[in-house]
Amino acid sequence: MKYLLLSTFLFLYSSSFAQKIYQFAEKPVTQNGRSLVMPFAGGINAAQIQTLDVNGNGEEELVVWDINARNIKVFELQNGQYRHLPYLHHYFPEDVSGFLVLADFDNDGKKDLFTSTAFGIKAYKNTSSAGNATPTWEVAEAFLKLENGTNFQANNLDVPAIQDIDGDGDLDVVIFNFAAGDYLEFYKNTSVERKGSPDIDGFASPDIRWGRFEFCGCGNFSFGQTCNGAPISRKIPGDENNAILHSGGHSILLKDVNGDGLLDLVMGQDECSTLYFLPNSGTNTTPVFSSFSTSLPGLGPFPQFPIFHIPQEIDGSFLITSNSSETTLTAHIDFAHSIYQLKENSTPTLISSAFLQEDMIDLGENSRPFFNGNASSGELIVTVNVIEGGEPVGQAFRYSWTTDGLELKETDYLNLSSLKLTDIQYLEFTSSKLEDFLFISGAEIEDFLLVRKLMVAPNLQVENLKEITIPNIPLRPNDHFEFYNADGEDYLLLARQTGELVRYKVTLGNTPKFELLDEDYLGFSNNPSNRNLTVKTVNTNGQMDLFAVDQRGMLTYVPDFTNFSGNKSTALLKIPDENVQATKLGRNTWIAALPEPFGGKVHLVLGNKAGGLHLLEDISNGTTPPEEGELQVNLYPNPSDGLVKLIASESGQARLINSLGQTIINEFSMNANTIQEMELSTLASGMYFVEFISNSGKRITKKLIVY
Repeated sequence: MKYLLLSTFLFLYSSSFAQKIYQFAEKPVTQNGRSLVMPFAGGINAAQIQTLDVNGNGEEELVVWDINARNIKVFELQNGQYRHLPYLHHYFPEDVSGFLVLADFDNDGKKDLFTSTAFGIKAYKNTSSAGNATPTWEVAEAFLKLENGTNFQANNLDVPAIQDIDGDGDLDVVIFNFAAGDYLEFYKNTSVERKGSPDIDGFASPDIRWGRFEFCGCGNFSFGQTCNGAPISRKIPGDENNAILHSGGHSILLKDVNGDGLLDLVMGQDECSTLYFLPNSGTNTTPVFSSFSTSLPGLGPFPQFPIFHIPQEIDGSFLITSNSSETTLTAHIDFAHSIYQLKENSTPTLISSAFLQEDMIDLGENSRPFFNGNASSGELIVTVNVIEGGEPVGQAFRYSWTTDGLELKETDYLNLSSLKLTDIQYLEFTSSKLEDFLFISGAEIEDFLLVRKLMVAPNLQVENLKEITIPNIPLRPNDHFEFYNADGEDYLLLARQTGELVRYKVTLGNTPKFELLDEDYLGFSNNPSNRNLTVKTVNTNGQMDLFAVDQRGMLTYVPDFTNFSGNKSTALLKIPDENVQATKLGRNTWIAALPEPFGGKVHLVLGNKAGGLHLLEDISNGTTPPEEGELQVNLYPNPSDGLVKLIASESGQARLINSLGQTIINEFSMNANTIQEMELSTLASGMYFVEFISNSGKRITKKLIVY
């Protein structure tokens, strides 16, 4: 079935407002024979998983900080199944970075929040009232410090242990050395000793090389001596902090694994493809780690997958997740399977390699959606980076879209993986001359540099793709393309990785030609804070509207952008407390638009860095969908000099008649909410009428002008 490209879709309704308001929505999705429980939860790449009573119901939810996608997700256990709570990430501090640790520092029964800062570790106090449906926070310490007032550093890529090590009731800190790297430091919290109550206002000088070992490389530990063979010393050598020798990250889990009452160590390191278990033969405050293994008592061997794992124990499960900020291309990580769940007394102990991910659309990395049709009937094409045969490649997934839901139909649509590109963008475009074009853009490595290429195929024939160039502008890996037509002309918006929006007039044909019209179009300019710009245009009642988003995750709406008056709206998301605020979508976002066939609303499907999708439902006021039982028929473009598209709210029969009442096109069948085409280029100019009779006997006639 052929669907109308959204950039040429004309909504036949009266729109008297410019404000858009959206809410998160779900829709049934069937994928690989399974009905997904939370399909539009958005995907997960690199998860640090904690627990917290986020919504005040007395039960702890899962809080997932995705360091790769730069966002927080909250999941609630409902009847044995986790469900995504889509708005709660709006109620966490905006400057969460590096690591997220939740632990109660003042024994008030509420977990507080610790995260990375340029000065070390920042702490937020949980100030939520009992029963609050959303959490509240205030800064407790801008950075944790020693008793003398100086800060102690923590690597932004580390996941430290922040827990009561010595059993005195306050939270101590264990980190890997910030400068020299691969040995532990223990920072004892002295608040109870100093003032009799737990706090985080002062720590003792660190216990250096805590546990009496050094990590010398993946699978290589030195026990009782340094990696270069010197005796373990409690004192930092004079030149050790003069330069950072290893700036990579580490993960730390201190837990009694073998049941002897002592805190053992499970650790990961950013260059290693497995975790390491180090049993403790000393005490909790003065541990001795003298051996390691890559298996855990009761669980067996750790799973092996590319680089930097975090160990976490949640609700009786041992979770191993990726903590990598690398890409699929550089690290060959399968981000669709990056949360491993293991359980003791289970056969096998590995329950899943995609915990939470298997219940949502999570296809890999960098999901770019493209939609053909309308919200009742269409196709959703999602391009994403995957791992095939151990190698990273871009691939397209095709979903059918109906009022009943989505179903995955193809996993390598058009065999796009054969192009050997990553970060593929798929785009169909119908020109102002009603010619169809397929554009494919993707990245590949040339001369050790990642470059983006643009290809085109007339008549949507993928086998005829050929590379084209845009003059005088080198494409960057994250540049994004959006074609639209207006006033009988075709245009390209090039949304640049660096944040600016560039507009071209396009002459399409075997070799498209591009004429530069505007740089910094609509005020989108090169700005370090606004990187990775993407845009989507929508034709609304003849008015061209635009949606945009950049690395800040803030969706922007620009109504009637071809007649731009400076009006931009970012307060687009209605949250449960009835406030309307800006979205917080994470690091990278790509937009597809889904128009309602009647009523004029435009829903959005958003792809992201995490390889998943979000569905935003248009709940704006000012549009009136048809009432139940009401027949509606739209035809567009009108006037027309060629192809006309029809859509009806009910199934029935249509025919075309002239002003004399003569039948020009005999009756043909139409299915409800499905686009039907009529070719009128051979007709004489004048007035015609489309007569439609529904299967229930309702009749409607629409006037059509041919010129």
